[in-house]
Amino acid sequence: MSKILQVFYALFSAILLSLAIQNEFLPWGSPFLGLFALVPLYIAFSRAESARESGFLFSLTVSVTHLLSSFWLSNFKDFAVFTIGATTIWYTISCFFLGQLFYGVFFIPPSKKLIIDSGKNSWHIPRRVFLFVSLYILFEWQKSTGFLAYPWGTLYMASYKWQIFSQIAAITGTLGISWLFAFFSSVFAEGLILLNKVPLVKSMHRSFSALAASLFLLFMLSMVYGTIIYTGKKEVIDYFDVILVQQNTDSWESDFQGDKKGILISQALSEKNLGQMEDKPDLIVWSESNINSLYLPDYYERLEHYPPERPLLPFIRETQVPFAIGGVVRLPQTKNQIKLEQEGFSVEEINFGNAILIFDSDAKLDGYSAKSQLVPFAEAIPYADSLWMQKLMQKTAGFSSGWTAGSEIRLFPLALKSGNTVRIANLVCFEDAFTDLCRKMNNLGADVFVNLTNDSWSKTNSAEIQHFVVASFRALEFRKPLIRSTNSGYTVVVDAYGNRIADLPLFVSDALSVSVPLYKNQLTTYARFGNWVPLCSALFVLFHCLLFLKNKIHAKVKSKENLKGKKDIERTLAKEDSNENS
Repeated sequence: MSKILQVFYALFSAILLSLAIQNEFLPWGSPFLGLFALVPLYIAFSRAESARESGFLFSLTVSVTHLLSSFWLSNFKDFAVFTIGATTIWYTISCFFLGQLFYGVFFIPPSKKLIIDSGKNSWHIPRRVFLFVSLYILFEWQKSTGFLAYPWGTLYMASYKWQIFSQIAAITGTLGISWLFAFFSSVFAEGLILLNKVPLVKSMHRSFSALAASLFLLFMLSMVYGTIIYTGKKEVIDYFDVILVQQNTDSWESDFQGDKKGILISQALSEKNLGQMEDKPDLIVWSESNINSLYLPDYYERLEHYPPERPLLPFIRETQVPFAIGGVVRLPQTKNQIKLEQEGFSVEEINFGNAILIFDSDAKLDGYSAKSQLVPFAEAIPYADSLWMQKLMQKTAGFSSGWTAGSEIRLFPLALKSGNTVRIANLVCFEDAFTDLCRKMNNLGADVFVNLTNDSWSKTNSAEIQHFVVASFRALEFRKPLIRSTNSGYTVVVDAYGNRIADLPLFVSDALSVSVPLYKNQLTTYARFGNWVPLCSALFVLFHCLLFLKNKIHAKVKSKENLKGKKDIERTLAKEDSNENS
């Protein structure tokens, strides 16, 4: 295969995957395209002539997918150099090294090429299919965890429209869905590769047929499981009545002016919906970043008089309803700051956290939940305590410090009108995209996930929908309803099966009243065992690495023995020749 064709195949995979997940052309994505998204990349890998070539192909696919599917990151104003620029550079470099591992999946030693081509090694095709799938799943797992976590551009996003199939997330998590999609692509690609083999060896045909049959069986089992779960829904034990407010204001408007406008709009929308309800709701939820100019708890008293047109705290008392509002909190000193103070340095304690503020029906600040999973390079700056980093950030982006991550994971109990208590897991911004964080909250006993988001800066429908789609899988994984109240979208309530109960259009000012069904708390398989799919994938890859090393050592020892035997024969023949000459 020519180098140009390989590059085309890598780019083709990037285009297919970008179209498969939610985008401006196909707002809800295409599961069908998702099934075939990795086929061109698999074929390109199978023809790579070196590890560096494989690394380049994978780097190209991932970085182009990122640019095509997350292009809206460039709308993050002064942060764009980091949100789109730094992340693309990171994927380009890291995936070049990770992609080199794929070369080992398809590499055939010259000594074994004849054996494999003759079909004597019938496990060759299944082995490389499962190795490819395992490595790809480890890539998606690595992409979705840690400081640089960004679980966008992942295969499972393509499956959103297949709600019945996606129910397996309760067993495998989202990576189980990605595993099946990658498995489909691999098997299909192997079929195309085998078509070029003439004549087709019977043993190869049998191993491929077994692989295709296992693929069909896994998809059928997933559909059967999904159908049973989807049609036999869990019993609803109570309802949680909420008002969700979508104010749709400009994220970049100056703090005081933007806050005042957002609060006044949110108050009017809340009041409008309260007037339309027969009974008061259990909670009113506003979006992320409603109160940015006054950080709490320091300036709590100021909210008695702000905004001057209609102060916030008196408004909450009038409604006699608890509120969840996005705002800024001042957090305690970090460990680094405490350490510096102990060493005699003067440290200014200004640690701001992006948080959800909980006010009770008497407008008392009942607590807050500060965002712990920060956006890399935009909210969390590596080496932010270092002078050189502060200078660099000031020159390139006009700011020198980021947010401080919250360190406490807690649930907020809320008394319902029914007399029951609902335990709320609060998630700020894109925290609803992270399974590990949500799993901790779920296993603490959460009854419902409540997310406050502000994605209005993206100015694109695809950004809003992508965020929702990634978040919606938390409902499936843990069988818990998900409530999202956003600035401009996507404001929605999802039940424990991924169904959208109620929603609001994107980029409009409106509010939504909805009764959210609550279910008996039960741990799903995924909640109990966590990311067992990538763990099994890692063990499979490790086993083959150890097997490869063992075979290499065995071959080296055998080579030495053969060389020693050859030398012994040569010495014996030389001795015989010497005796004959004598």
